[in-house]
Amino acid sequence: MKLLMILAPLALMGVGLSDLYESWQKKEESIKSELSKIPALEKENNEIEKAIQKIKEVRSNVKDFKSKVDKSKEDLEKVGKFIPPISSRTAILDELSRVARSLNIKNISFKPKYEKENHGGLYITNGIEFEGRGTYLQFLVFFEKMKKPDRIFNVSSVEVTSSSIINKSKHVIVDFKTIIETFHYNKDHEVKKKKGGKG
Repeated sequence: MKLLMILAPLALMGVGLSDLYESWQKKEESIKSELSKIPALEKENNEIEKAIQKIKEVRSNVKDFKSKVDKSKEDLEKVGKFIPPISSRTAILDELSRVARSLNIKNISFKPKYEKENHGGLYITNGIEFEGRGTYLQFLVFFEKMKKPDRIFNVSSVEVTSSSIINKSKHVIVDFKTIIETFHYNKDHEVKKKKGGKG
C-alpha cells in the first residue's frame, strides 16, 4: 500500500507531464507555423510601404500640378486682357467709336471686314474697317489713343484722301479709311493631341 501511495502521485505526475508535453508540442508547432508566415508578411509590408511612398509622391505631384495650373490660369487671365474672347468685339467697337467721337471725327463708320483663325484656331483676327472725316492731327491722336497697355491692335491698311469739304481753318480735312485688326482667343478651340498622346 505504501508503494501504491508513492506510485499513484508519480502516475498522476506522469499523466500531467504527458499532457503538458503534448500542449507544449502543439504550441511549438503553432509558433513554427506563425514564424513561417513572417517572410510573406514582411514582403507584403514592404509592398505596402512602397505603395504608401508612391501615394506620397503622387500627392506631392498633385500639389505641384495644382500650383502649375493656378499659375497657368493667372497667365491666361493676363493674356485674356490682351486677347479677349470674340464676344467682347462689340465692347471694343464701342470703345473705338467713343474715342473717335471724343476727338470730333465726323462720318464715323465701323464695319466688320473679316474674321480669320490663326495658329490652328487658337485665336481669331477680327478686321474692322474704320472710316471717318477729320484732320490729320485728329486721326493721329485717335491712333495714339488706341495704343493701350492692355489691348493689342494692328493697323493693317491706311487710305487717306482729300475731302471734298472746304475747310475755313488752316487744317486740311481728309477722309480716312483703315483696317484695324483686333485679336481674340477662341474659347471653342480644342487642342489637338500630338502622336504619343500628349497635347
